[in-house]
Amino acid sequence: MKLAQISRIAILLLVTPCISRPDIRIETEVGGQPLSWTLFAKLRTGETFLGKNISLLNDLNREDRLFYMRHTLDASLNVLYGSTACEKSLLEMMLTIRNKGVWGSVTSIAQTTDTEFKILDSVGQPHRHYIPRHMLWIREAWLQMNVGETLGLYSVQNLLFTFGAFPFQLGRGIALGDAYAVSPDYLGFYADSAVDQYAFGAKLFGEVVKDKLTYDIYFAFLNNQATSLSQTGERVLAQVYGKRDNPIRGFPVISFIWASRLQWQALRTDCVKGTFEPYVLYYRDPEQKVEVMADAHAQLMTFGLAGEFVGDRFEWGFDVALNRGNQHVKGLDRNVIQQQNRNGRMVFVNSHVLLNVDPLDPGNVTSFNPYKAPQAPIIIDAGNVIVTKPTVQTIINDAGQSESQNGKKIGKVTGYAAQVGAPNPVAPAVADELYNANDRFRNPYNNKLDGFMWVTDGAMYFAERQMKLAVTAGMATGDADPNFEEKDGIYHGFVPLQSVYSGKRVKSAFIMGSAGKLKRPLAEPEEQDPNAVDDFAVLTSDFTNLVFIGGGLTYAPHDVCRKWTLNPNLLTYWRQHADQKFDITTKKFLTEKASKFLGIEVNLFYLLEITKDFKFFTVASMFVPGQYYTDIRGKPMNAAQERALDRLDPTGYTGERVPGIGTDNAYTLNFGVDVRF
Repeated sequence: MKLAQISRIAILLLVTPCISRPDIRIETEVGGQPLSWTLFAKLRTGETFLGKNISLLNDLNREDRLFYMRHTLDASLNVLYGSTACEKSLLEMMLTIRNKGVWGSVTSIAQTTDTEFKILDSVGQPHRHYIPRHMLWIREAWLQMNVGETLGLYSVQNLLFTFGAFPFQLGRGIALGDAYAVSPDYLGFYADSAVDQYAFGAKLFGEVVKDKLTYDIYFAFLNNQATSLSQTGERVLAQVYGKRDNPIRGFPVISFIWASRLQWQALRTDCVKGTFEPYVLYYRDPEQKVEVMADAHAQLMTFGLAGEFVGDRFEWGFDVALNRGNQHVKGLDRNVIQQQNRNGRMVFVNSHVLLNVDPLDPGNVTSFNPYKAPQAPIIIDAGNVIVTKPTVQTIINDAGQSESQNGKKIGKVTGYAAQVGAPNPVAPAVADELYNANDRFRNPYNNKLDGFMWVTDGAMYFAERQMKLAVTAGMATGDADPNFEEKDGIYHGFVPLQSVYSGKRVKSAFIMGSAGKLKRPLAEPEEQDPNAVDDFAVLTSDFTNLVFIGGGLTYAPHDVCRKWTLNPNLLTYWRQHADQKFDITTKKFLTEKASKFLGIEVNLFYLLEITKDFKFFTVASMFVPGQYYTDIRGKPMNAAQERALDRLDPTGYTGERVPGIGTDNAYTLNFGVDVRF
C-alpha cells in the first residue's frame, strides 16, 4: 500500500464519524478442519495523569502530587481450529502481548524483583534494577480444548479445559479477582486495564444442564519456590525458632489458589434474566512475611454467592462472601549481623544484643544503638585470654529462644569490649556482659481469619434507555492490625484476593478506583505489645474495613452518530472498624475513638466515540475528607513522618500545618485516547 493511500485512509477515519475498522481475519483449512486467525490490537496513548493530595490529603506535602503521561499497547492473536457437531471449535488459542511505559521515565518500563546483597556476614537492604528499554511481555496466553470432541468422548458435551495465563474471577472480583502481580502500592488513578499479567493456571468448564447450569473448577500458581535447587536450598529460615541448624527453605513451598463456582440461569424470559453464582475459594501461602521473609504461613477459605437480575428497565445485582482461615506467625529471633557507622568506621554488630548495658534497667540510656555488641574478630588477645569469634557468637546464638529471655543477661566475656572498641569498656579484670535486647525474641502465635463483605447495586432506565439512574451500597469488615499484638487473636477484617474492584453500576475513581486508591491505615489496638517491632500500622487500599453508599447518573443519547456517554457519581464512605484519635500535641493516641466517617467522593466519567474503534476518555475525581481525618490529623505513617512531627513547635500550638495525614481535598484527572486496530 502506498503512502498516499495510507494517508487518505487515516484522514477518512478522522472525518467520517460512523466508520468502523474490522479486525484482520484469515480463514483456511488444515487436515480438512477449518482454521481461522484473528489479529487485533489496542493502543491507549497520550494517557495523562494529574493528582494532588492523593495519598496524605495534606497540602503541606508538596511531594504528594503527580503528573505523567504513558501509553499501553496490547496486540492479540486469536486462533480457532476445527469444529464440532454443534459448530464449536475443537481448540481455541489466545495470545496477548503488552508494552507499557511512562513517557520520559525509563525506570517505569520494567524492573527486577527485590533482592538483598551480603557484605561478609551482614545481609544488606533490598535493592532492584531497572531495564531502560521498551520491551514486550505476555499478558495473556492460553489454550482451550473441547475435551469430549478432541478425545472422542462424544457422550461428554460442552466440556472445556483451559490452561495457561488467562483472566478468572469469582463474583464481582472482590473475593478473588484477576489482578495477579499488581503491586499493593499501586496508587493514583482509575484504570480498567491495571492487570499487566494474568496468573498461570488451569480451568475445567462443564455444562450440567444445557443453557441452565454450568460449573468452573480453577487452579492457579501464584508463587512457586520449588523451581530450582537454589530456591529449595535458600537459607530463609535462619531466624525462625529451631531452624538455625537447618535454615533451608525445603520442598515444596508453593502458593496456589483453588476455586470452584456454579452459574445457574434461574430465570430467563424475553424480558427478564436472573443468574446465581455460588462459589468457594481456597488459598494457601506457605511463605508470608510479617517481619522477615518466611516468618509466617497462612491458608484462607472464602465462601460466597453472587447474583444478577436484568430486566427491560431495571437491573439489580449483589455479591456476598465470608472468610475462614488462619495465619500462623512463627517464633522469631530478630538478632542479625548488621552494619553500623562508628566514628567513620564500618563495624558489624549484633542488632539485638547489647554490651555492658542492661536494657531492663530504667536508669540506662533510652537509645541502645551505640551499645550493640560488635561481631567478634577471629581472635582477640586480652590479657592472656584468647576469645575466638565462634565463642562469642556461640554465646549469643545459644540464648534460649523465648520471649522470657528478652532483656536477660546471656553471658560474660573478659576484655571483649576494650578489644572491639566498644564505647563502654569495663576494667580489664571485670568480665564484659552480654544482654539480649528487650525485643529480641518473638514467640509464635496464630491469627484466625473471620471476615465478611457484601455489595449490592441497582439501576433504572429512563428516556428510552438513554438515561440510567443507579444506586449502590456495600460493606467489608475491618479490624485492628493483627500483628501489632504478638498473641493469638481473631482478625475480623475481610481479606480480598487479587481484587481491584471499583464498582459496577456506580463507579469509584478514587477510594476504590483500581489505580487511584487512598491509603487507609489499619486500626491499632489500644495497648500495643511492647515487644512489637513495628510502630506503624499497615496501610491498605483493598476492599476491607469499608462501608459505602452512592449513586450515579449515566446519559448516553442514541440519536447521535458520534456516541458519547456522561457518567457522574457520588459516593460516601465510612470505616467499619473504629480507630483511635491522635493528639498532635502529645504525639500519642487517645482512648477516645475517632469518627468512622471517611469522606465523600465525586467523580465524572466521559467517553466520546470518534469512531467505533477510536475513543476519547476522561475521568476526574475529587475527595472531600470526613471527620475521621480531622480526628487523626498529623498521624505519622512511617518513621520519617514521625521524625518530622517531633520537630514541630514545642509550645503546643497546633494551628500550623503538620506532616502526615491532613484534611485537604484530593483531586485526580485522567484522560487519553483508545484506538483499536
